[in-house]
Amino acid sequence: YLMFFFAINIGGALQPIFDKGSSAIFIDGIQWLGIRFGLPDWLTVFLAQGIGGGVNTVLPLVPQIGLMYLFLSLLEDSGYMARAAFVMDRLMQALGLPGKSFVPL
Repeated sequence: YLMFFFAINIGGALQPIFDKGSSAIFIDGIQWLGIRFGLPDWLTVFLAQGIGGGVNTVLPLVPQIGLMYLFLSLLEDSGYMARAAFVMDRLMQALGLPGKSFVPL
């Protein structure tokens, strides 16, 4: 529970920083470059709002995903995941799955 709590709360606190930074670079920056180099308006809008907007949608999620993978790697390095897979092996065998399939759950 604490792993999810910290990943969501700390990552959520960092999310506005990533949102503003990626918006400034990938939307406003591309729009400024398009106007500066005299690109057609349709191309500038496509690059800034289309591609830049898509990148800006994904990048604010990086802190939460990164923290989640950090905590998962700490659990893996401590040996907890291997022990959890061993303990759950019998239950997972009843479902026709190996014990390691418990880890993604």
